[in-house]
Amino acid sequence: MENGDLQRLEQAAGLEWWLGNGLGGWASGTAAGLMSRKYHALLAVSHPCVEERFILLGKLEETALAGSERIALSTNYYPAAVHPEGWRRIERFLFDGAAARWTYRVAERRLAKEVWCARQANATYIRYSLLEGEPLGLEVAPLVSGRAAHGIGLPDFMSRTPGGFPSEKGMAWGEPLSWGLAADTGLFRPKPDLYYNMQYPLEEERGGISEEDWATPGRFEFMLREGHQATITAWAGEEMAASRSGAWNPKSARTGGRAGAAEEPDPSSLRLSIPDSEDASRHLSHIVAEFRAYNKWGEGNSLEGLVRASESFFIKDGKHYNVVAGYPYFGRWARDALISVPGLCVYTGRHGLARDIIEGWIGWLQKGLLPNHFDSRNQPVYESADGTLWLFWAISELEREGGLGVPLMTRWWPALSAALRAWISDNKFVRLDGDGLVVLREERLTWMDAA
Repeated sequence: MENGDLQRLEQAAGLEWWLGNGLGGWASGTAAGLMSRKYHALLAVSHPCVEERFILLGKLEETALAGSERIALSTNYYPAAVHPEGWRRIERFLFDGAAARWTYRVAERRLAKEVWCARQANATYIRYSLLEGEPLGLEVAPLVSGRAAHGIGLPDFMSRTPGGFPSEKGMAWGEPLSWGLAADTGLFRPKPDLYYNMQYPLEEERGGISEEDWATPGRFEFMLREGHQATITAWAGEEMAASRSGAWNPKSARTGGRAGAAEEPDPSSLRLSIPDSEDASRHLSHIVAEFRAYNKWGEGNSLEGLVRASESFFIKDGKHYNVVAGYPYFGRWARDALISVPGLCVYTGRHGLARDIIEGWIGWLQKGLLPNHFDSRNQPVYESADGTLWLFWAISELEREGGLGVPLMTRWWPALSAALRAWISDNKFVRLDGDGLVVLREERLTWMDAA
C-alpha cells in the first residue's frame, strides 16, 4: 500500500484480518494497522473454563528512528483526525490465514512486521525484521487494557497501575488474570502514560459507544541491523507465565476465578521460546493441500481462502476439539458447531477432526437434548430443541463421506439411540403431533435460532 488519499486509507482500514489461538482468544486488526472496532486486539483471551473474554493488548505504537529523524509507523482514529499517518509507509500487506505481514518503506530502508498466534496457547507474537538498509532504531509502545471484550473503557486496575510490574525485558499484570509482554532483545523503559479518545468508526455505525482510552506502561527499544529481528511476546495465563522464565511469578492469589493480589515478577532475564511464523503458514498450507487432494482439485480453487479462514474457528475444549460459533460474540453453541462440522471438516477431508468434535458433543447429551451454549460458569444451558437433530445430521454426513466406521458407530450407538428415543418420547422441550410435526413445549426454546 503506497501513498494515497483518505479513500485509500478507508479501503485499507476496511480490510480486516483475524487469527484464532485455538482457545477462543484471538489477534485481529486491519491492513492499515489501526483499530476500527472495540474487538480489535493483538491479544484477546478467553478466561480459562468460562466463556468470558478479555482484551489485553490492543495494538503497538511504533516509531522508527533513522538518524535524527523520528518516523511514525502507526495509525489511529481520533476525533476529527487521523494520527499519526504511518499507513502511508506501508509498502505491502499480506494475510494467509496464519499470519499478518506488513512491509514498510522507511527512510530508504525496508522493515517487515509479522503477527501470529500460538496454537492452543494464549500468546501472540509480533516480530520486526530489517530487510534492507542501514541500521534502524525502533520504539514500540504497547497499548494495553484488560477490559471485558464486550465492554469499553479502561478497567480500574489499569487506570491505577498502567505500568504493571516492569522488568528489563517487559512487564506483567495480575488482573484480570496473569498476563504480560516481553521482548527477546532490546530494552524496556517504563514510562506509564495514557492515550485518550481513540475512535472506533465501526462501533459508531452500530450505534454503540465508539471512544475509549488506552494505557501504555512504557516502551520497548530496539536497534535493528539488516537481517536482524526483534520479537515481542504477549502472553496470558499461569501456564504461559511459567514458560516465561522469570517474567512473572504465577503464585498470585485468586478470588472468584480471577486474579487477586499479585506478586512482583522476578526481573531476571527472559529465555523465551518463540515459534516461527513460517511454521504456522506451512501448517495451514498443508491443510489446504489436503483439502485439494481430498476433492481432487488443482491449485487456486476459490474455496481455499475459506479453508484458511476456517482454521481460526477450531478450539481445544478439554479433551476434545470444538468450534467457536462466531468471533467475537459467541463461544461454543451446539447448533452452530454441528451445522458447521460438515463444511469445516467432513467435505475438506479432515474426518478425524470431525469425529473428535462430534464425540465431544455426544458426551453432553442429556435426556435427548444438547446444550444450546455454555454460561459464564462453564455450565451447559439446555434451551435448544433441535441440537440433537443437527448432531444426527452431522454424523450422517460424516458416514456418507466415508469418515465413520462400524467400530466407532458401535461405541456411539448406545448414547445416540437413547437420545433419539428420549427426544421422540420423553422430551420436556418438544412433542410430536399426530401428523409427525414437532411442536415446542416452552416459550424460551429456540428452533433453528428462532424463538
